[in-house]
Amino acid sequence: MTTYPVDHVNVTAGGTGYTSATVSFSGGGGSNAAATATIGQTPTGTYSVNAITVNTTGSGYSFDPPITICGTDTAGMSGC
Repeated sequence: MTTYPVDHVNVTAGGTGYTSATVSFSGGGGSNAAATATIGQTPTGTYSVNAITVNTTGSGYSFDPPITICGTDTAGMSGC
């Protein structure tokens, strides 16, 4: 079986209301991938995840691992 590292993440829907966020990978058959979320302000004034940078590619992934984004919103509430 061929396996791969995680080399990039495409953000297709960044959500709204984030002031900070963490990223985690689970599944995919591999391990040790790590990434950082970048929060940016949208034209309407809300905040969303506009980019995810892979800091550590990990190894052994046989399919795209699901990503969980946990964050804090503008009211100070946090969750995943």
